[in-house]
Amino acid sequence: MLPRLVVDADPTARAAEHIARRVRVGPAQVAFSGGRTPWRMVDQLARYDLPWENLTAWQVDERVAPDFDEARNYTHLFAKLAVPAKFQPIPVDAKGDPTGTRAARRYAELLALPPARGTLDLVHLGLGDDGHTASLFPGDAVLNLREGGAVAVGPYLGHYRVTLTLPAIARAQEIVFLVTGSSKREPLRKLLAGEVSIPAGRIRHPRCVVYADREAAP
Repeated sequence: MLPRLVVDADPTARAAEHIARRVRVGPAQVAFSGGRTPWRMVDQLARYDLPWENLTAWQVDERVAPDFDEARNYTHLFAKLAVPAKFQPIPVDAKGDPTGTRAARRYAELLALPPARGTLDLVHLGLGDDGHTASLFPGDAVLNLREGGAVAVGPYLGHYRVTLTLPAIARAQEIVFLVTGSSKREPLRKLLAGEVSIPAGRIRHPRCVVYADREAAP
């Protein structure tokens, strides 16, 4: 149930290939995380010759910010994965729903409908220096949720956010972490040990792999 670690000189390429293999198999509901390292992975993924019509790109989390704002994860995902894939962004509305509460409720509803039917095929996650993953941060009460697909959190670093819940992540068919850099060594050690002192360490899944570089590897 604890994650499997794969250390590689180019973990972004390994993670991109992992997702590409899933898209080749057939219809794939894949949730992508935001951040500089994930965007490098998505850049590599976009270069593959794939049956892109198989892919529906969901979001793991999103900041409540105006459409196409640089703070929005969707802005970068759409720009980098501009292929014939289908997109299901988190429907944040910075003016009408500044805390993201309605967006979280609507996103949970969308997750429950076809084609996902409450279960994503693959969830891609990152790992913060503080052990957070998605927008699930240490000490937040939402870590104790036992049901639900999405929730509003924050503010954190200036933005309210909408994120998949731990139960929604756990329902996925498989989970792929991408972790790079020496600052992630200690949180990665805790993740691999299943330490619940960090949000990422609470994830238990029979098909969870961590692609990490040598700097991050404990």
